[in-house]
Amino acid sequence: GGYGHGIQRWIDRKVYFEKHPEWYPADKDGKRHAGTGQICFLAYEMIPEYVTNICKELSAKFADKRPSQVKIDYFNLSCDDNWDVCHCERCEKPFVCENGKVIDPTNEVFRSAQCYTFINKVARELRKTYPNVTVGTYAYEFTLLPPPFPLERNVIIEYCPYGLNEKAPVTDDDS
Repeated sequence: GGYGHGIQRWIDRKVYFEKHPEWYPADKDGKRHAGTGQICFLAYEMIPEYVTNICKELSAKFADKRPSQVKIDYFNLSCDDNWDVCHCERCEKPFVCENGKVIDPTNEVFRSAQCYTFINKVARELRKTYPNVTVGTYAYEFTLLPPPFPLERNVIIEYCPYGLNEKAPVTDDDS
């Protein structure tokens, strides 16, 4: 289920941008845009609507089943295929993870921690209605590095080593 590189699909820009531009990425000048790119991963206020939209699609797709009967091993909520992350004031400050760890913007896991926190929050909410749906996401682009906290039990990661020498084994320290 879900869509590859489609994390923003569940909060359609054509529907929500005019009313909620704060849900979408800001450029380095602070201007929000509805073009391609990520969402603002720290706009947690969007999560109820985001999860509602996922549930609507699942409910339509599996109309003959109760939510507890729906089993999806990989519901794709992966970042878009770019580094167009949000540069709003909130997203540029040191990030406090749910486990209390503070990640400085210069830390290489900074954006990964922001995105995986968003994924964790969505997965947690989705599990309340659809307990057998596993959220899958890519370890790709800015999410290639693992977050400094555990993922929810209904989240799995698909490793996409785009920056490595693909002719060498992933266990090769020199690749």
